[in-house]
Amino acid sequence: MLYLKSYCYSKHELPFIIANLDEGFEHIDKLILYEYNFTHTGLPKEYEIEKVLHLVPEHLKTKLLYKKIDLTDYIEYAVNDENKCHQINEPIQRSWLFNDTDIVLHDDDIIIDIDIDEIIYKDCYKDLLNEFNQRNIPLSIQIHQFFFKNTIYGLI
Repeated sequence: MLYLKSYCYSKHELPFIIANLDEGFEHIDKLILYEYNFTHTGLPKEYEIEKVLHLVPEHLKTKLLYKKIDLTDYIEYAVNDENKCHQINEPIQRSWLFNDTDIVLHDDDIIIDIDIDEIIYKDCYKDLLNEFNQRNIPLSIQIHQFFFKNTIYGLI
């Protein structure tokens, strides 16, 4: 299985969710999208993404696995504390997939871990996977800034 994994905080990230699903649709098995009830700084937040997921085109929803995660027992208050923010809270959120007992990973699964606003163009997946298969080690990919016209899918 090929998983694209990310997390999100705000309903304003919906265009990036749609762009990732559209660009990766032919290549990924699932976009695993986590939303947490805390920010990196440890401030509580409402879940927002579920409220706008109905705007995702139906055919793209088949590849989306959205999960709300309660981090109450894990997160630390880190407002004005960069060390806690980056050494405790952010790693918990970025690596939640490995704590997720609902998802069974296999040795041959590939996980591409991105920030939701980082879009891998559909034309790049083949080369990316070829490079991974040749090296068989984790890759770090350079992501160029992406400009998304949020009217492209009739969202606005």
